[in-house]
Amino acid sequence: MWRVLDRSLEMIELFFFTISAVAVVAMTLSVSADVAIRSTAGSSPGWLSDFPTFFNITLAFTAMAFVFRRRQHIVVDVLLLNLSPRARRVANIVALCIAQVYFIALFWGGTQVAWRSYELGNMSFTSVEVPMFIPQAAVPLGALLLVCEGVAQLAKALRGDA
Repeated sequence: MWRVLDRSLEMIELFFFTISAVAVVAMTLSVSADVAIRSTAGSSPGWLSDFPTFFNITLAFTAMAFVFRRRQHIVVDVLLLNLSPRARRVANIVALCIAQVYFIALFWGGTQVAWRSYELGNMSFTSVEVPMFIPQAAVPLGALLLVCEGVAQLAKALRGDA
């Protein structure tokens, strides 16, 4: 059953990583169109410069768990290099526990901000009025994926699989 849950989590993370990749392409096209139109026409529609901000938020937060699972994130491991395998395992477990505290805090705080924006009906102050809870929802979504991935990695580390 554990393998099915882990594989499901991996597929969910891949789905959101794919959304992040699409956001990069959309952001690139939006910025390129903005520059091209501004260069030829002297000005461009304001919404072309608004969307890259929203895409950037989405891609940053929805890709984190995918990167975390593959351990492709930045790690300072100078202290770990001189530890025994057992001490390295303990340090990894402690680091994962500390990371979980941050992931949960990010999820909680991000949820509070997005929910409050939803309740207040906050809209973006850009040329295209977007309800702010929509881009803000990427923060708790990404944090929830990180919490799930952190639990998975912690379970693997405690079993000795990591």
